[in-house]
Formats: sequence, C-alpha cells, structure tokens
Amino acid sequence: MVRSEHGGGAMPAWTLRLLGQMTIESSLGVRPLLLGRKGGALLAFVASHGSAGVPRSRLLCLLWDHAAPDDARNALRQCLHQVRTELGEAAEILSSSADRLVLREDLCRVDVRQFDALASQTREAALRDAAALYRGEFAEGIEAGTEFGLWVQIERQRLDDLAHGVVAHLSELRLDDAALDDAIRLGCRLH
Repeated sequence: MVRSEHGGGAMPAWTLRLLGQMTIESSLGVRPLLLGRKGGALLAFVASHGSAGVPRSRLLCLLWDHAAPDDARNALRQCLHQVRTELGEAAEILSSSADRLVLREDLCRVDVRQFDALASQTREAALRDAAALYRGEFAEGIEAGTEFGLWVQIERQRLDDLAHGVVAHLSELRLDDAALDDAIRLGCRLH
C-alpha cells in the first residue's frame, strides 16, 4: 500500500486501466498487459465487478461456452495462471477461492470503476477527472467469443453514453480554458 498524498489513508498500490489499451500502473510506472484474448477478457470482466467478484461458473460460460466442462475448467486454471504471470508483482490483486475470482480493491484501483463514480457527479473537478480517465474504448482490442462480445458491447455503449454525458455537462458549465480543453479532448476520443 502507498500512503495518500493528501494525508488520508493508504491508497492502492496498483491501478488497472481498462479504458484504452489495458495497462497496469504503480509508482514505478505504467506497463502494457499482454494477456491474449482470453486472459484480457478474464481480467476485464473480473475487474469490472470489483470486490463483488465473479463466480467461476460465470467465467466458464462467458469464455469457454462451447468447451466440455472439464476442458473449460482446465482452460480457466491455465488462463488464470497466465494472467497472474503477466501481472508479475501485481498478481496479488487477483484473489481466488473455490468458486469466485475477486479483484482486491484494497490493492488496486480500476479506471472504469473510478470513471463510473466520477461521471455521475455534477462538480466540475469530478467531471474533469472523469474526462481524463476516458483514454479510449473499454477493453480495447479484446474479443474473446460470442458471450464475452455481447457483454463487452453493452459495457462499451454504457461507458460511451456516460462519456457523452460528461462532455455535455462540461460544455454547460462556465469553464476556464483548461476545462474546455478537457471536454474537447474527451469529445474527440468518442469518435
């Protein structure tokens, strides 16, 4: 854990970015995560659900819906091992039990979850922070089958709608030049 600059409690040591290219960030810097289709999909899905976690059975249906049950469970174990290996020192952000995978929010912030919280506010500072977080499409470049594709398409549309709302709210405020630039940059990222 890292101490907050603002004198508050400890802040998570890691930040997982799912908006735009998937990356993991710490005080040592940012590094892209090269997880492959299934690994990227697994991490994006689990991280989107935060500390509530995801039942393993849901991941099996989402990512290996056409595989035999034993093959699907084995594929999930292998995929989880590959994700943890790629995460390296950040592997501790994923916790697993016999039936659930959980992202440990005490160790890792997720940009999508932060964006959700900030985009629903009306304060200029929160909206500007939301605009800065939106670096690109959710789970950019990750396609992992029909079921995952349907979920990610809905999630992408929901987040795009929130981002459009942020642009609209920012454009309604009497903004200084820097805030107006934030709104314009976000609008451009939305295509």
